[in-house]
Amino acid sequence: MKNHILFFLFLLAGGILRAQTILHTEGFETNGEGTRYNSNSYTDCTNSDYFFRTNTNPVTPPACGATFGSTLTNLQGSFFWASEDIRSSSPVPNSRPPGQITLQPVTVTGYSALSVSLFLATSNNNNTRWESADSINIQASFNGVTYFTVGRFMGKGTPIVGARLGIDGNLDGVYNGSDPSTDCDVTNFTQYTFSIPGTGS
Repeated sequence: MKNHILFFLFLLAGGILRAQTILHTEGFETNGEGTRYNSNSYTDCTNSDYFFRTNTNPVTPPACGATFGSTLTNLQGSFFWASEDIRSSSPVPNSRPPGQITLQPVTVTGYSALSVSLFLATSNNNNTRWESADSINIQASFNGVTYFTVGRFMGKGTPIVGARLGIDGNLDGVYNGSDPSTDCDVTNFTQYTFSIPGTGS
């Protein structure tokens, strides 16, 4: 069971000579499919499942004619990505693929202390929406090598009963007492920043 996951703005920053430099920003204000990023998207009105770029608030999936969730605050512009049940159990288990957005390559050679930030909000939270298998993963890849996870949001619930959304601080794939106690399922778009170990291109 997954609530609306809405994320808007990616910032890739790097330090050189101890000064922070913004290397790449993606706000999704214009459609960058195939040029600035590649993504998958879909809308299933019957099962209220979707993953798409939108500027409707509350979210209204294309052709569904109904709004979903609460009005979000602190938008950093107009457009953001919205999702509901992106790994759905209906009509069959795992019938929906994970939603993904992959940015075009960004040159970071010569920079160190890299980090990535994003704004995230969740509408219609009732504290029971996020199960332990639910996650949002932020990944990086250097020099065309395999992607590795640099940040992760995890459901604080059990495999059956959901709870709040938290941060998997040690990236071990589970939320437990060693992870930050922050509740991330809030209607206000909030900025989260994760370090990217290493450098390359």
